[in-house]
Amino acid sequence: MWSRHGEKVVLHVPVERLVMQGALRYADTASHPFLRALDEGASALQAYYAQRQPRSFCEFYGVSPTVAADEQVPCWELPWLHRLRRVPPPGEAGLGAEHGVSYYGPASPRKVEVEYQRLASLKQRVLRMGYLPEVYGHIVGFFMLDDAGEYRFFVRGGKHRTAVLAHLGHRSIPVTFKPDWPRMVRERDAAYWPLVEDGVLSETVARAAFRRYTGPGWPWATTTEPERAVEMA
Repeated sequence: MWSRHGEKVVLHVPVERLVMQGALRYADTASHPFLRALDEGASALQAYYAQRQPRSFCEFYGVSPTVAADEQVPCWELPWLHRLRRVPPPGEAGLGAEHGVSYYGPASPRKVEVEYQRLASLKQRVLRMGYLPEVYGHIVGFFMLDDAGEYRFFVRGGKHRTAVLAHLGHRSIPVTFKPDWPRMVRERDAAYWPLVEDGVLSETVARAAFRRYTGPGWPWATTTEPERAVEMA
């Protein structure tokens, strides 16, 4: 189903098609740290950040480097996106970057606490008031389409809200596009992705990382739930 909110097109995307950075799938409670935390508590987040501490982009996505340059690309990069300045993510929620990021470790105890409290407070708000994207903003991101025709929606803004809605049993979630990012990233364009075109990352590795999002499950994505299409009306 789709609808318009002002100039925004809002799509209702099945949960099993939603992913976040690191190829973490919102339909996979066993491997998604936010979903596990909502089920098990803050200790699940701590365990994830302690276990998943990649040293490079290749290690993060479990792919083998093909040229020396591949080994130098940092974990947080997204090779298909153009950035004016390619710098590490800033800190969130009043914490500095030294505390870590939300999708891999290491993370400081304070970071773990902040991430968990965001999830817990969002859950309580949704239970109390319902989900109100018109008030608090929509979940935003872009579609990813591979050469086999498989697609996912990459959640760039609203990662915690998406996790809460998935945890509460929503089968599909309303999303829209991030204004300053592409609406669709296609694997067929890999040769022209910024990091590939600039020689920072090999096309082979870039494609392999892309397929971690759209392809069959791997150690960080174990779900086998059948997938549904985006609902259109």
